[in-house]
Amino acid sequence: MNLADFYNMSQNESSVTAEITNVYPLNADLVLPEVTNITFDDNKLIFDMNCRQDNLMEYDFIKFICLSDSDLQSLQTSGFPSSLSVETQEFIFDIKRDDITKEPEQFIRKISVPLKESAGRDYRILIALGFNAIEDGVVFLLSANPRDLVRVETSDDLINEFLQPTITSSPSILSVVQDKTYVSDLLYSCSKDGLFSAFYSLDAERMISEYSKFPGFLDPNNAIQFDNFLYKTEFGLYKYDNFNYGYNFEESDLKTIPQRIENIFVQNSDGKLFYQLSIRDVSKITSFQAILKFFFNDISINEAKENLLELKRNKENNNRTSAKQIMTNFYFSGVPPEYLSDYSNLSKLSNAEYRAFLDKVIDDLTEKLQNSQEKSIKNQNVSSQYTSPHFSVANFYEVFLEQTFQNTVKLNNNKDNVFYTLENTTPFKSTSISGLEKSSESYISTNFKSFLKVQKILPVSKFNILSIKDAVSNQTGLENRVNCSDENLKKDTKLETTTVPEFLSLSTIKSETTSFSYLRTVGDSVSALLFQKINGEDFDFIPAGQAVLARLDNYDEYYDSYFFIVNDGETYW
Repeated sequence: MNLADFYNMSQNESSVTAEITNVYPLNADLVLPEVTNITFDDNKLIFDMNCRQDNLMEYDFIKFICLSDSDLQSLQTSGFPSSLSVETQEFIFDIKRDDITKEPEQFIRKISVPLKESAGRDYRILIALGFNAIEDGVVFLLSANPRDLVRVETSDDLINEFLQPTITSSPSILSVVQDKTYVSDLLYSCSKDGLFSAFYSLDAERMISEYSKFPGFLDPNNAIQFDNFLYKTEFGLYKYDNFNYGYNFEESDLKTIPQRIENIFVQNSDGKLFYQLSIRDVSKITSFQAILKFFFNDISINEAKENLLELKRNKENNNRTSAKQIMTNFYFSGVPPEYLSDYSNLSKLSNAEYRAFLDKVIDDLTEKLQNSQEKSIKNQNVSSQYTSPHFSVANFYEVFLEQTFQNTVKLNNNKDNVFYTLENTTPFKSTSISGLEKSSESYISTNFKSFLKVQKILPVSKFNILSIKDAVSNQTGLENRVNCSDENLKKDTKLETTTVPEFLSLSTIKSETTSFSYLRTVGDSVSALLFQKINGEDFDFIPAGQAVLARLDNYDEYYDSYFFIVNDGETYW
């Protein structure tokens, strides 16, 4: 605020105004007072008034009366303003000790009127100009909407709010897990030609919130903007090093760059992105650990710099709507308590209060921008001059995150997916809804098992084992020796005729009925990818040109157990 603003009272006035109407006498041609600079403090309505009456000095006083619901009902019952009863005269024009009265002046500032309870209605204040000897005069009605009033918080209010203890409940294990979840489980399958295909979902909104300095300036649904933020993603399969007997991973060449799926349809997926990938020649014997590596470029800092310049321009041109939106984006997690009152009443502040408030906000945001670009010392030794990153490289280009999938990747596929006709697309195969059968499919397979045929099967008779030292006990069909020597353990070689073993072969026919489920929606967290079993419904909810992810519902491992169902726009079912 400059020095001229202190002398220009209009710059410090609130922009809130109120409606003034002539009440008594009716149909009188009177100049209405002008009420400005209305604020609310300690259950009192504070305002300035310009009377603008030509015969103002003829009156002895100006009285201000706040009407409650009961007062309004009494006035209406008495016939006011059409008639003026004795009780109404005393109520309006009689001066009592506690009444709010002022000397007749053209300009009256800081009029403070205690407010009475009003059930969800506007505050109504009678402004009466009267005489001492004659209980009569003129009456005006001031109406103010409580939602339009600017609350003036005192330092005591802020201190009391600060001293109040904050009660927080302990977070549940589920909520903690959800807060740390950035990607879903890995959904994968393998084709018969050795192509490994995988699918996962990414919580772009949470990732922006956690790994950007000013997340309010980034839109997770803006594909170009998010690609500039998450500029690289690397997927790798790492097998266990069996020679080290632990969970040490060998260096892997099974790496790829996931690609975002643009045309997938999933409900409740706002702020969620979907990715797919493929790797060839993945071993079906080895178990793997799947790892994602994310590389960020925090473009929100540059966005914040541009918006800070715009905020300074809004201060000069008094563009309060744009200024409030910029502050909302800056204070993404919540406006600081010391700014909350002015922020909520930004459109009601006077010009001087508005500029003073923006000066404080601009200083605060400038400091936050400077802190977001500070360099960190790599070596804590006082003699060290090494910093990370180097001065030529901004630190917001080195944000890195490694995400490990919990489930172990092991390919046990051994059966062909003969239930549905799939097109040879990558990474997942696909089928169109025009050629998809809704009914369950049956898979019939024949299994052969062989059993060795044993000749002369004799039952073993009942026996007891005696353990008497240096004694030989003979039982029926068995011999037990105690403290045997090496000589006794030797067995004579006998020549016997070799018999060809005989086998018994049995064949079983197994019939499996299978169906599929499709990814219908995302739950409260990206970790919850909710599949819905096919129940005879049509897939007309899929927009033309888009697809849903489907999976086989079975307990055996099949090739291409995950595939896409694409709406090709043709007539179906």
